[in-house]
Amino acid sequence: MVGNIQFKGKVINSKVYDFAGKSYYMICVQLDTCNVKSCYVLNDLCALKIKNNIATMPGSVYDSYLGIPKYIEINMSNKGKMKLYFNSGTVDEPEWLFHANGLTEKDLNSCN
Repeated sequence: MVGNIQFKGKVINSKVYDFAGKSYYMICVQLDTCNVKSCYVLNDLCALKIKNNIATMPGSVYDSYLGIPKYIEINMSNKGKMKLYFNSGTVDEPEWLFHANGLTEKDLNSCN
């Protein structure tokens, strides 16, 4: 199911946290468009919640130079890619993964 999800939107909140000796970030995204109404996945491999037009998801390793993305696009071309738009003008296109990176149920419920 997660592999078919497509969405994009503005990051409205974020949290930087430590897991396994590294800093990661979690983001809350106000969705502009999404092809599912709701979704909840939390296991050792994946974390994603979509509810009330807000997606809660893990980011990746936090880079203090780039900061937190301001806008994201997930799988919009059905090619398993995401685009992360940063305030600096940088656009990163990493492979689309929702690794849980230590997120908990409480974390996934923090956006809505």
